[in-house]
Amino acid sequence: MTSAGSSVSDIWSKLQSHYWQTTTQQLRVLDSFLAFTALTGVAQVVYCGLVGSFPFNSFLAGIMCSVGVFVLTVSLRLHLAPSGDGVAALRRDSVKNAFAEYVFCNMILFLAVMNFMG
Repeated sequence: MTSAGSSVSDIWSKLQSHYWQTTTQQLRVLDSFLAFTALTGVAQVVYCGLVGSFPFNSFLAGIMCSVGVFVLTVSLRLHLAPSGDGVAALRRDSVKNAFAEYVFCNMILFLAVMNFMG
């Protein structure tokens, strides 16, 4: 049992060290934002379970916003991540275009959420 526990901890430490060595700071910021967005969605569901969902459309709008921002941010992260051979997947002008598309899609998402809330 201790060998399995030590191998899991070894795998975790290797994964963590590889992540910190190979991932750029820009992608780490996006990963932190993804974790924050996921925790926001979980907090909304927990709040709905504890307190109730009286304005149900507001609850649905909040969940829709959390999931939408999470999906759009994952898409941006995939655009910015380097390919398997270490070469950046997009040119510099393509990175600007990807970020502009991300901002535009978030604006549309927020308009839809505000419209849904009423």
